[in-house]
Amino acid sequence: MADSLNSACGLLVAFFGAREIDGIVTSQRSFGLHLLPDIQAAALGMLSRLNVVRTGLHQPELRDPLTISSLLVRCGARPVAIAPPEFHEFDLGDAKPFEALSNALWLFRISNRPAAVLLSRSWSAQEGRVVRLEVATLPDATSVGFARDFLSSIQDAAAGSTRYRGKVVTLDPPSEAGMRVRRSASVTRAQVILDDPTMARLDHHVFAFDRHRGDLRRFGQSTCRGLLLYGPPGNGKTHVTRYVASNLPDRTTVLVTPDGGRCLGDQLQLARSFQPSLVVLENVDRIGHDRQAPKGSTETGGLQSLLSEMERLSADADILFLFTANHPRNIDPALISQPGRIDVAIEIACPDASCRARLLTLFGASLIFDPGALPEIVARTEGASAAYLKEMVYRLALAALTTEMGNRITRRSVAVVLGEAIDSQARLDRGVVELADVPARRPDLRMAASGGRSADL
Repeated sequence: MADSLNSACGLLVAFFGAREIDGIVTSQRSFGLHLLPDIQAAALGMLSRLNVVRTGLHQPELRDPLTISSLLVRCGARPVAIAPPEFHEFDLGDAKPFEALSNALWLFRISNRPAAVLLSRSWSAQEGRVVRLEVATLPDATSVGFARDFLSSIQDAAAGSTRYRGKVVTLDPPSEAGMRVRRSASVTRAQVILDDPTMARLDHHVFAFDRHRGDLRRFGQSTCRGLLLYGPPGNGKTHVTRYVASNLPDRTTVLVTPDGGRCLGDQLQLARSFQPSLVVLENVDRIGHDRQAPKGSTETGGLQSLLSEMERLSADADILFLFTANHPRNIDPALISQPGRIDVAIEIACPDASCRARLLTLFGASLIFDPGALPEIVARTEGASAAYLKEMVYRLALAALTTEMGNRITRRSVAVVLGEAIDSQARLDRGVVELADVPARRPDLRMAASGGRSADL
């Protein structure tokens, strides 16, 4: 008898009774593994009101799922052994990880009738990483009603999850939950330097939309929108996405990687489960624009996964897509041909004179500019990117330190640093042009080597 109680099967048979065990009924729910903390907390909250016995189970392979029926079927050969409950750290992007159960079996009584709850994890190519909660009871109305209400409460806890709000989630298959979680970086409005019309469009299409999405839904309007930020590299498109994520605390940000191939579908499924969510997909111009790519390749597969998942979204899906592109002409037409994919495009252009002055002040907040130094930089950097201005401030700071000027930026140092930068860029441009011209000049070199006649090399 003692040996039989060392297995899950023996424990269940002893608890329910040898005759009653064949008549038990089970109900279960499956969820994405990222919802394990919510499911565990809800289950423990309800079970804490009962007199329960808890044990862990030996599960060497996640590919071999644990269910009540599988525990009972394996009564003879290779029974599932009971074991101490095992906890593992579950990253939620907080200061301390969540202590999650690997699995657990609870035994208790409802109106003096035996019942059991099984929490387990599994993995399969079809379902991915899932957590299951199963309730086993006798078939009487009281027990069946308990199972129904218990699972309904678990379903509500999963649907109302707020653990990932205000956080950034990235798909990461090797990690415990298949994703990484971190808090959104804090980016204030003062740290976003855009001209007034661009900032006004961003406010309208992002923040006003987010504030009024409940009314929009009530008016029968879609709450699934796509916004494209486009423009030359180095002007802060990524910075703007961080600003948006930082200032939409009620949304979960899903950071999608464009080189993820078919994993794009998995990432968008996460966004669906995290609603309201913000999906950030940078460099969307790199996805699927090569129509000659082989069918089934990572590039075409990524595009098809993206389009397929977006098509599955209903108009009342609470998802805001934020795309970025350096070369908008390379965006696949399929992404802009239908509403709900890319609805609005906002250009993040090279900063104008006013923005250049603000950027220099921001980047050089610890520096002291002599009178006239800042306006001179602004005047001589027309057409420059924000990244270029940041590099110039770095060079000015280094020049001030090497000339023992401390943090003082003089007009002379501005002239020297900008002059060197322009000369360096000119040399780089000449080098690129010369490299591009090499193939065209090879026939001349061959003719010169052969005295003016074409020669085979």
